[in-house]
Amino acid sequence: MAIYQNGSPMLRWAARMTDPILKAQASETKSDVPSPSELGLPSYRNVIIPLSVFLDDPLCVVERVGTDNFWFQLLPHDRSEEKITVSDIPKSDIARYIVETSVDKDPGSYHLLLSEFATNIWGGTIIVSDDRSIVGAFRRGQQSQVASEEEPAELIMKSQPGTSRVLCFDLAEDALPGSVPDRPVSDERLKRALWNATSHVRKTRGYHELALVGDSLKPIFLDSRLANPLYQIPAEFVEPQHTPGIG
Repeated sequence: MAIYQNGSPMLRWAARMTDPILKAQASETKSDVPSPSELGLPSYRNVIIPLSVFLDDPLCVVERVGTDNFWFQLLPHDRSEEKITVSDIPKSDIARYIVETSVDKDPGSYHLLLSEFATNIWGGTIIVSDDRSIVGAFRRGQQSQVASEEEPAELIMKSQPGTSRVLCFDLAEDALPGSVPDRPVSDERLKRALWNATSHVRKTRGYHELALVGDSLKPIFLDSRLANPLYQIPAEFVEPQHTPGIG
């Protein structure tokens, strides 16, 4: 997971991490990764159960979540194995999708995360540092495209030093690699949605993945990492700007 942008302050700073003590602190434990719901952030309704429990009575588990569309993950107990994620599946097909996806898996070796799903209009990441400096990266569609570095961000958001405002910039397609975006976002509805999303985490330092869903662009937080120093943006990389912000 990372902000994907050539010349990104996150990537530039992480590349400088040479202190062996700091590198050692960059490992994570379960206590470092509370769920968004545990943090009181807007999140999807979901259940996490042994895959074997689901396979015993799929329809009962589906009804527990109680939504029309789903996404799910198969979570291996062996950390060397990759988790499997499938999203945007209607209720009528979800049981079949999970059964077919897990047909070659040992049910005793996996947990299932089954969650409600809404169409992601925008998705991305927000990082809040110890001094509450904020840097975010978003693009249209699912947040996984930005978080996994599959696609570059379409807009960058960052706090205005010394204020409670955030600034949003379009990333021009012809921008030079490493250049600082300087074209303010003109969509007032989108800016209000980003401000609303930021308001939930501006006092919660760490790294947050989220989606803006539905007609209202409601924020849904999908992942949070709070203790790992790799998920911090030093204030020196949040350059002053004079463009009007929001908030």
